[in-house]
Amino acid sequence: MIDRAENLLPRLKPAGTEHHELVAVLSPHFGGSVHDTERRVTLFPMRPPYALRLEYNRGLELIGAFAEEALTEQDIETVRAELHRNYLETAGAGIGQTVLLVSGPMKGWWGYRDRFRIMPVSPEAPRPDYLIADHPFLLEFTYNRSPDDNRLCVYWRVGHMRSQGSAMVAVAQN
Repeated sequence: MIDRAENLLPRLKPAGTEHHELVAVLSPHFGGSVHDTERRVTLFPMRPPYALRLEYNRGLELIGAFAEEALTEQDIETVRAELHRNYLETAGAGIGQTVLLVSGPMKGWWGYRDRFRIMPVSPEAPRPDYLIADHPFLLEFTYNRSPDDNRLCVYWRVGHMRSQGSAMVAVAQN
């Protein structure tokens, strides 16, 4: 029997993984979740009997994971192994690309080591007719591929790099 007062985060979530990665593994494992925004908790699965309760602070940061009546040791081991396989093991480096928009035309390029590059899109790419408009640029970045080339992992990294890329361009333009 699992102690329902024990915070299971250290057992569930290996070092180096993030909250959204934990949820990305928990949701399909348990078949979804239900959120109680007033209590700031997420329960897995969607209907009783519940197996796991995630708790959040007022800033919506994950602060705990607690067993409910249906959680088994096998669930904990499976979730932890899946997180490790999908987000920590690597099958070598991958290169991701995404097109972002900036408020003016982009000339030249900028990069940081082998981590990322910000550069203009090809000359054939569509462009706006006005100077002050959303102009496309290309963000290329490296990432560690998971052994099964987990698409969710790649999509998250693209989204993460998009937010960082937009911020980097804003700084570079000033």
